[in-house]
Amino acid sequence: MRSCIIANIASWLAPACLVLTVGCARELDVSYGRSGSASINGTKAFAELLKGRGHQVRSAFRLTDGLSTWADAIVRVAPYAGGIELEEADWYEQWLSAGARRTLVFIARDEEQVVAYWRAVQAKIPADADDGLRARVQDKLTAAEKRSGSWTVPRVREAADKGDWFGVEGVPVGPIAPPIPFRAKTGGPPTRPASPPLAPRKPAGTPAAKAVPTTPATNSPPTDPHPVAKTLDGLWARWIDDPKAAAIPMRWPLIAEGEEDELLTGDDKPLVITWRVFNGSNVVVVANGSFVLNGGLLNRARRPLTIELADQVGLQPRRVAFVEGNSLSGEENPSVFALLQVDPFGWVFSHLALLGLAAALAAAPILGRPRRDAPSRSERPAAHPEALGVLMRRAGQLAEARAILETYRRRRHSGTSDISS
Repeated sequence: MRSCIIANIASWLAPACLVLTVGCARELDVSYGRSGSASINGTKAFAELLKGRGHQVRSAFRLTDGLSTWADAIVRVAPYAGGIELEEADWYEQWLSAGARRTLVFIARDEEQVVAYWRAVQAKIPADADDGLRARVQDKLTAAEKRSGSWTVPRVREAADKGDWFGVEGVPVGPIAPPIPFRAKTGGPPTRPASPPLAPRKPAGTPAAKAVPTTPATNSPPTDPHPVAKTLDGLWARWIDDPKAAAIPMRWPLIAEGEEDELLTGDDKPLVITWRVFNGSNVVVVANGSFVLNGGLLNRARRPLTIELADQVGLQPRRVAFVEGNSLSGEENPSVFALLQVDPFGWVFSHLALLGLAAALAAAPILGRPRRDAPSRSERPAAHPEALGVLMRRAGQLAEARAILETYRRRRHSGTSDISS
């Protein structure tokens, strides 16, 4: 029954499986981590869930003093893999220490939802569908699996110390290379290299940690590119009726140092951990967005975990900021052009720009041959004496001008062509 609370929020995603991507020319939106995006990798459904609980939700693209004062809770869907950035972690540490009972939810980046999405589409194809539809879906799935096998998402540049925050198991530095075959002991199965000993967690409130580079594992065994947890345990696991149906990814599990509470584990490896700061604030770290991203919520078996995570944000209405983007440090007020990355401002601006261009082209002058000037009527016979009279009046010779005009009129009406006399 708990999963039914967000059923209406996520139900708008289901028709997209066949309508928006297979039978239409519209491409599948895979942009990652945006709270205002309907992408399968967005977090709009989770943001709407928090709004439905009375929370005030907004997006933030910079870690500023204004955000530190405003936010009671922060949800960070990291766009990079491999722990948490050192500079970003320092800001969160100061923010958590500056106010009591604050909450940071950090969702580490793991697999995207593209492969799971196309598998769900493939499972929903009707039995009487034509072979062309099945072939198109299979091509999409094959391309998604190939891309996932050589995943090249951004990596953490300077990871904060695992003793102060957390670690991520198995994330190499730089683009993921094909796995290196490892040697097996003679006469026995392959053995995994021993893990290094874990350092004890430092007390809360200690100075900022030094950067620790993430090093790739050497001689690593080949791994399943899409592993899932076979067993789930922990406080949150009691709400999951069918762990197999939930299929929580286990590609890069967390590394807990012993001081954290493990809310959810998969195959005895941490998937969700939390710890409390000295002033009552707490940190929740999720290994991946399988039950936070829009595409993940298509799986109903995962939705109880989404409810549990929403409970961690707060049971009473709070001010929640979804921190988005790669570069979070900078000016206090971001550029107005940053709004173009937020839906629906980008679409609205593009339509207004096209309409403005059409209006400018409609009002632009037409280039070509120039038009002839209007006739001046200077060919009239009376034009010359009239002009002469105007000049003589300006010169003050009115009497002479009248005499010339009278002579002209008399000669003209008498029909005499010789006016010399």
